[in-house]
This record gives sequence, C-alpha cells and structure tokens, in this order.
Amino acid sequence: MIKPVSLACGHSGCMKCLHSIVSLADNARSNTAPCPVCRKTFHRDLLHLNVSLSALTRNLAMHCGNSGCVWKGTLEHARDHGKGCPKAVVKCPNAGCHHSSLREDMDAHSNSCEKALVDCPGCRNEIAKSRLAEHQTRKCFYSKIDCPLGCGTKLPR
Repeated sequence: MIKPVSLACGHSGCMKCLHSIVSLADNARSNTAPCPVCRKTFHRDLLHLNVSLSALTRNLAMHCGNSGCVWKGTLEHARDHGKGCPKAVVKCPNAGCHHSSLREDMDAHSNSCEKALVDCPGCRNEIAKSRLAEHQTRKCFYSKIDCPLGCGTKLPR
C-alpha cells in the first residue's frame, strides 16, 4: 500500500485501489462504493491517508521482482527504483516501433531503430530514419538531386 487509507467501517486499503473501485462501482456517479471486505458503503471524498499505517508500510523491506535484478530497499523507494530498473522490460519509445527489451539494452536498439526520428539535412524536419531516403529523393524541396545528365553534380530541386 503506497498510500494506505482507512474507511469508516474500520478496514484499510490502498488509496489508488479504492479510487478504482469507486470508478468501477454501479453508483460511481455518487462517488460511493462498497468496502471490499464488509460491503459497507464508503465515499471517495472521505478517503484520507492513514498516517500511522503509512509510516509502517513505507519502511517495509522490498526486493525487485524483475528477473536478474538484485535491488533491495524499502517500499518508500521501490517506485523510484521501478522507474529506472535496468532489468525491467520496456518498449521502444519511437512511434510505430514494437520492439521491447531490457532497459539496459534499449540504448543499443535506439541507436539503430528505423522508427527513430532524425533531422533531414535539407529542410531540418524530423523524419523517421526508415523514410529519410524517400523524403530526400521525392519530397524535400531543400534536398539536392543528381544532375539528370549524369555529370555527378548535385543540383537544387
């Protein structure tokens, strides 16, 4: 429980989880839902951090669940570790690329990803690496073309 809250019925739970229960409940418009344990109704606006329970949970010993990662720490630091864990499987950030790999291996992929955006030397627009040659030969007004007579001179478009 990252942010533990207590309900009026005496039960406790994770604030994020209880908010999602309210969102999924039949009466979500009234911002109420049943307690998952005893079914007494609670109101979303009455969920407040339980300071005592938070102090207990934030110091719980944790370990990373990613295969091959040896990180150990407290619940309080687990989220920060998870955002940068080198053993986490992540997706390539380039639009249209479906590659996934360990975070520690993503730099190698990113350097060769055909979906990576590169600047066109002519117009300076960002173009996907896989489409740069086509852009330069067919679309870019600023790119130079080979002389149609075959002399080897580069001419403005």
